[in-house]
Amino acid sequence: MTNESQANLLKAERRFAPPADLAANANVTAEAYEQAKADRLGFWAAQACGDRLTRREDDTEATVLRRLAIYREQAEPLLRWYGDRQLLIPVDAAGSVRTVSDLIQAGMPSVRQ
Repeated sequence: MTNESQANLLKAERRFAPPADLAANANVTAEAYEQAKADRLGFWAAQACGDRLTRREDDTEATVLRRLAIYREQAEPLLRWYGDRQLLIPVDAAGSVRTVSDLIQAGMPSVRQ
């Protein structure tokens, strides 16, 4: 695995388009996007459980950012170790289960269906 491949695995900014059938059947309105943009946390709280949302004291953006930093700090050496030994198979897992399974199996010749 190349250093570029390893670096790509650690990027949280990657975005994957939804499957065509999901996008075609989506029922989210432009108004919902505006509400989410205006109040991201409030919007998702309402989507999750209406007014019943209970938040932990440490449920803050700073906590999430700290947890992500710890994850990157601990995951990067593992990714590098496995990548250097050709034991890491980067797979775009945004496809169907069958597609992702095929990609994994293609990267691992010893895996049987």
